[in-house]
Amino acid sequence: MNTTIKQYFANKASKYDDVDLQPYWLFSDELLWYILQNKIFSKNNNTKFNFLDVGAGTGRWSIKTLEAYPNSYASLVDISHEMIDIARLKLEKKIFTNRFNIEIDDARQLNHIKDKEFDIIFCLHNVIGFFDETIIAISNFYKKLKENGKCAVMFPSYYHSIYFSNTTNRIEQLDEIEKNHKVQYNDTMPPLKVFEISDIEYLQKESGFKNVSCYGFPITLYPGMEETFVHGSTANIVNLLESNHQSKLLEIEKKLCLQSKLSSRGNNIIAIFEK
Repeated sequence: MNTTIKQYFANKASKYDDVDLQPYWLFSDELLWYILQNKIFSKNNNTKFNFLDVGAGTGRWSIKTLEAYPNSYASLVDISHEMIDIARLKLEKKIFTNRFNIEIDDARQLNHIKDKEFDIIFCLHNVIGFFDETIIAISNFYKKLKENGKCAVMFPSYYHSIYFSNTTNRIEQLDEIEKNHKVQYNDTMPPLKVFEISDIEYLQKESGFKNVSCYGFPITLYPGMEETFVHGSTANIVNLLESNHQSKLLEIEKKLCLQSKLSSRGNNIIAIFEK
């Protein structure tokens, strides 16, 4: 992963957790957690399992999992020293000292991670879009999973990238999206690789996974330009999510997000690979 991307995350590390103050991402994350609970985590909270969080950042999703599943054990990897240092401090503060380990590593390498070690792997929030060698990363996930393990990977959506570029008047992005499947959501963010369902199905077949199921989320509510920054929210989204309509919208979204046929409509796509 190039120096520009490492520097991008180094600059964001100290304020990255402020994303939890943005109404849209809180709403989106509630749906993501709902999908993960339904599709990769056991219904029994006392089930023992090891999980690998690739691109763990400040540890937000590892901590959430460790709190919900007291018999789970986390391995976190990230390329950013700055992000992972914050994750370590947060995990230690939560007194998870004996339930995690951390490595500086790249999804395309995972040299410090044993093969067939994990029941669950997840790679969330656009990590997979920041480099071109997607098949290498997905093949690595396959190697690190135990038999019958599951891997949840979040893919930036090709169709949403077109919609977003249109609605935010970034028309100059359309040629790059069409020709190279890449988008730059704002001028400070590195380009992201974007994916269609057919791309994900190709990755499943080439990497050896026996099956993949795709789910989109949110289906009916999309971010504006302000949501592409750590701080800032689009006014109409805030108004909607802080109104009496939020609970109804969440109820609708929870029904829609588990329907694979709607996956391409999502702002993001979460793919569940089964070994």
